[in-house]
Amino acid sequence: MKNKLVHIFLLYCLLIFFFFACSTHASDGVKKEGESGLVQIDPFILNIRDNNESRVCKLVLSLELSSPSLGERVKAKMPVIKDSIIMLVTGKVYDDVHSAEGRQQIKDELIASLNQMLGANIIKTVYITDFIIQ
Repeated sequence: MKNKLVHIFLLYCLLIFFFFACSTHASDGVKKEGESGLVQIDPFILNIRDNNESRVCKLVLSLELSSPSLGERVKAKMPVIKDSIIMLVTGKVYDDVHSAEGRQQIKDELIASLNQMLGANIIKTVYITDFIIQ
């Protein structure tokens, strides 16, 4: 009976070991949050001019960084980044933003503006993940 309990205990220990070994190995290829090189920005609700009236624009952006290690540097500058985005987008009129070409131009201007503000080519790409104008 005692020998049987020892065998069960050893089997139990082996199962636990394999469970932890497999779960650690399976997560090796998965990047943890903040290591992906993408920084998501909270949604913006902005006013866009359209002739004599004002339209409301919801804008959600993600920034792809040139290196995942720069995430903390970008997050530390987030108030300045948000201000730059707000100033750039609210300076546009409806005709500037409603077309795909207009949105691409905004993305290009944001990359240039943010990299200049950050002092290096940190922002690789800007992704518009949500865009609504009413």
